[in-house]
Amino acid sequence: MKRKSKKIKKGNKKIRVAITHGDYLEGAQRLREMIVKDFKNVEVGFLNIINNIVGTVTGPNTLALSWCEI
Repeated sequence: MKRKSKKIKKGNKKIRVAITHGDYLEGAQRLREMIVKDFKNVEVGFLNIINNIVGTVTGPNTLALSWCEI
């Protein structure tokens, strides 16, 4: 993960990030702030609550991050 994040920081490709959370909005907002601060080529596409099916398995305070190059 560390190597991948270094590669993203050095690269010139734009990255779109999606953050989902298990009823943990404060943590998700903090994660978004850290991403925006540390990665200049990243945009946060959306921040959303995890759906009921996934939330049942993962539980409260879950944070999930997905990303793709655009």
